[in-house]
Amino acid sequence: CSAFIVHGDQDPRDVEFLAARAPVVSMGRIFRELPIDAAVADNAEGVHALVRHLNSLGHQKIAWVGSGIDSTFGEARQSGFIQGCLH
Repeated sequence: CSAFIVHGDQDPRDVEFLAARAPVVSMGRIFRELPIDAAVADNAEGVHALVRHLNSLGHQKIAWVGSGIDSTFGEARQSGFIQGCLH
Protein backbone atom coordinates (compact mmCIF):
# COMPACT_ATOMS: atom_id res chain seq x y z
CA CYS A 1 0.00 0.00 0.00
CA SER A 2 1.07 3.56 -0.57
CA ALA A 3 -1.17 4.82 2.27
CA PHE A 4 -3.29 3.40 5.10
CA ILE A 5 -6.56 4.62 6.57
CA VAL A 6 -7.10 3.20 10.05
CA HIS A 7 -10.11 3.11 12.34
CA GLY A 8 -9.53 5.01 15.55
CA ASP A 9 -9.95 1.91 17.71
CA GLN A 10 -6.70 0.37 16.47
CA ASP A 11 -3.91 -0.43 18.92
CA PRO A 12 -1.28 2.35 18.76
CA ARG A 13 1.46 -0.26 18.30
CA ASP A 14 -0.28 -1.54 15.16
CA VAL A 15 -0.67 2.00 13.83
CA GLU A 16 2.99 2.70 14.55
CA PHE A 17 3.90 -0.48 12.61
CA LEU A 18 1.90 0.71 9.59
CA ALA A 19 3.29 4.25 9.82
CA ALA A 20 6.81 2.88 9.49
CA ARG A 21 5.83 1.55 6.06
CA ALA A 22 3.56 4.21 4.50
CA PRO A 23 1.61 7.37 5.36
CA VAL A 24 -1.28 6.76 7.78
CA VAL A 25 -4.50 8.70 8.33
CA SER A 26 -6.52 7.84 11.43
CA MET A 27 -10.30 8.19 11.25
CA GLY A 28 -11.97 9.44 14.39
CA ARG A 29 -8.99 9.34 16.75
CA ILE A 30 -5.92 11.50 17.12
CA PHE A 31 -2.89 9.40 18.07
CA ARG A 32 -0.95 12.18 19.78
CA GLU A 33 2.00 9.87 20.44
CA LEU A 34 2.47 9.12 16.73
CA PRO A 35 3.47 11.37 13.82
CA ILE A 36 0.40 10.60 11.70
CA ASP A 37 -2.52 12.60 10.33
CA ALA A 38 -6.06 12.29 11.64
CA ALA A 39 -9.43 13.10 10.17
CA VAL A 40 -12.64 13.15 12.14
CA ALA A 41 -15.49 12.57 9.72
CA ASP A 42 -18.68 10.83 10.75
CA ASN A 43 -20.10 10.53 7.27
CA ALA A 44 -19.47 9.09 3.86
CA GLU A 45 -18.72 12.47 2.29
CA GLY A 46 -15.77 13.13 4.61
CA VAL A 47 -14.11 9.80 3.89
CA HIS A 48 -14.88 10.10 0.19
CA ALA A 49 -13.11 13.48 0.16
CA LEU A 50 -10.16 11.98 2.06
CA VAL A 51 -9.69 9.16 -0.45
CA ARG A 52 -9.99 11.53 -3.40
CA HIS A 53 -7.43 13.86 -1.81
CA LEU A 54 -4.97 11.01 -1.21
CA ASN A 55 -5.48 9.95 -4.82
CA SER A 56 -4.82 13.49 -6.04
CA LEU A 57 -1.50 13.33 -4.18
CA GLY A 58 -0.58 10.27 -6.24
CA HIS A 59 -1.60 7.48 -3.85
CA GLN A 60 -3.16 4.64 -5.83
CA LYS A 61 -3.07 1.71 -3.40
CA ILE A 62 -5.02 2.81 -0.33
CA ALA A 63 -6.17 0.31 2.28
CA TRP A 64 -9.13 0.50 4.66
CA VAL A 65 -8.00 -0.97 8.00
CA GLY A 66 -10.78 -1.60 10.51
CA SER A 67 -11.98 -4.15 12.98
CA GLY A 68 -15.42 -4.50 11.45
CA ILE A 69 -18.48 -2.35 11.04
CA ASP A 70 -20.09 -1.93 14.45
CA SER A 71 -21.99 1.33 14.02
CA THR A 72 -23.92 3.33 11.47
CA PHE A 73 -21.12 5.88 11.15
CA GLY A 74 -18.69 3.00 10.52
CA GLU A 75 -20.89 1.83 7.68
CA ALA A 76 -21.05 5.37 6.27
CA ARG A 77 -17.27 5.77 6.48
CA GLN A 78 -16.65 2.47 4.70
CA SER A 79 -19.21 3.43 2.06
CA GLY A 80 -17.39 6.73 1.52
CA PHE A 81 -14.09 4.86 1.20
CA ILE A 82 -15.53 2.56 -1.47
CA GLN A 83 -17.10 5.49 -3.34
CA GLY A 84 -13.79 7.38 -3.19
CA CYS A 85 -11.97 4.41 -4.66
CA LEU A 86 -14.48 4.10 -7.49
CA HIS A 87 -14.07 7.71 -8.63
